[in-house]
Amino acid sequence: MATNKLFFLKIKNKNMSKVKVLGKQYGIEITKPWSSEMYEHNDKIADVMKENILKSLTEVYNKNDETSLREIGKSLLAYGFGQGYEISEMYDEICRELDVVQNFWLNDEYPYLVEKGYVKDIEIGFVGYDKNI
Repeated sequence: MATNKLFFLKIKNKNMSKVKVLGKQYGIEITKPWSSEMYEHNDKIADVMKENILKSLTEVYNKNDETSLREIGKSLLAYGFGQGYEISEMYDEICRELDVVQNFWLNDEYPYLVEKGYVKDIEIGFVGYDKNI
């Protein structure tokens, strides 16, 4: 049992020595592989984005704005709703997906929702997705 633990410690130390520092964003060191600090930062940013999206979803739902609800939903779901769906069904499904949407998806789709005026832009964004770093 002790041999296995020693083996895994050696592997962990070997892998940790291969960390590449690529730069800094928002005061966070960008590394490859990603650090826990990068993941924690991105999760906090995702929470802010999700709050903004939920607020917008609720507003368009309360206004019975089916067109806007469909447009926001398509950004989050990667598919659209055909005819015959109740607005409440669409809202519920979009909210469920918003709860589990991946950070990389938000990184790609949130700017579109900002551009369309559904959500406000945020000052600090995700780290680690910029190809120029």
